[in-house]
Amino acid sequence: MKNHVFLLTLSTLLICSCSSGTSSFTSISQDGSIESTSSLSSSMTSEELSASTSAPSSIPSSQSSSEATSTTSSSSPLVNPNLEALKGQCLSLPGEENSMGMIFSTTRVSFDARVYFYGTSICTKSGTGNPYWAFAVNETGYIYAAISDKDYATAKDYAGLDNQYFHIEGTLSLCYGTPQIQVDAWDFIEERTFNVFNSTLDKYVGELQTLENIYDSAKASRINSKGVYYGSLTRFEGVFVAKMDNSVLLFSDGLKTVKLHGSSKISNSFTLGSTYQVYGVPSMYQYCPGFEYVSNSKIEKEIAIPEATKTTTAASTYNWKYQNDTTKHQTSYENLFGDLYTFTGYVSCYMKNSSYYFVLTDELRDLPFTSYTEAINGKALFVKNETENNLYTEQEMLHSFLADHYMNDQKITLTFSPYLWNTQKYFQAYFLPESITPVH
Repeated sequence: MKNHVFLLTLSTLLICSCSSGTSSFTSISQDGSIESTSSLSSSMTSEELSASTSAPSSIPSSQSSSEATSTTSSSSPLVNPNLEALKGQCLSLPGEENSMGMIFSTTRVSFDARVYFYGTSICTKSGTGNPYWAFAVNETGYIYAAISDKDYATAKDYAGLDNQYFHIEGTLSLCYGTPQIQVDAWDFIEERTFNVFNSTLDKYVGELQTLENIYDSAKASRINSKGVYYGSLTRFEGVFVAKMDNSVLLFSDGLKTVKLHGSSKISNSFTLGSTYQVYGVPSMYQYCPGFEYVSNSKIEKEIAIPEATKTTTAASTYNWKYQNDTTKHQTSYENLFGDLYTFTGYVSCYMKNSSYYFVLTDELRDLPFTSYTEAINGKALFVKNETENNLYTEQEMLHSFLADHYMNDQKITLTFSPYLWNTQKYFQAYFLPESITPVH
């Protein structure tokens, strides 16, 4: 009966679609969910790749921002300081942290640098400093530059281009022990006298790390009240496993997996199944560990995707959540990430605007959920894969890996990687399509 109802509904949708002259495939965000993402934007290529031809080649100058929260000094700034030495000066700043983990100063600096990615503290409370972070690198080292929302709005749409060089001025500060510049002048450099490549990064990146080391670093870090942290420049070797989202890729070093966050075009820098040395920084965003992308170099090395080591039910994932507004690490949530899980059960779906959104359930259901809220109440495991969401046309159904199993009431086993606890109070998982196996 489900087969007949499913196809009849789809046929009706196709007739409506043809009569209106349109068909649609939009993002899962239409279901009312709000997804968290760690990196706001990132470099999309390594030094061997050219900048995107579809994006503008430069950004308008933001002039001098009047929104910096640190106290400026009338003294002349320290010009072109060594950034590695500058971090030491930040760590030696006198005074005590305020309630938001900040120490500010009036010591001014001025330098030029390449910006690779932007992040955010999420916090908007007084005393947090500028709310956005730019990862700035030049020949003397790297440091985080805290920029205002105005400067971020000017620069964010151009993130991912390899010509993003800025003149930066501001004052030294510390954010939960991390050296920062509180920026009050942020200007795009059209004609520069220096370049930053992977060879520059190699001077400061340190030893090659395993993903387990990277997770340990993030989970041992100091975090703010929104579970946010950005770490030191490092690198790992891993195979590109899957594109989880436009700005999130799944990598594995053969033992663990990690979500690599970058720009909306980050996948242009990689080929599925290939192995890379990946440069970036360990991070934590709403208590979820990850890795912020800076650059990469392709390597000739075979790395196998690890087997799933844990099993779960759909209902159990409703215990996979974090408590917000605390600077304490939440080990049970943070430890979910890095491993692959096995799920055995059934495919169901919920409907929104006459489109299908597939979910996983522990028990077979005769009818679809009428809404994502009902799916939450039914303890369904939500699927992140774009091939399984907002399916309206027959063509879209043909690209689904779950549709046939839904129509045939087929019990299946599959492997998935945890994505995140959604703010709409359900967990999202990204399954590996090749892992789906019917249970007879």
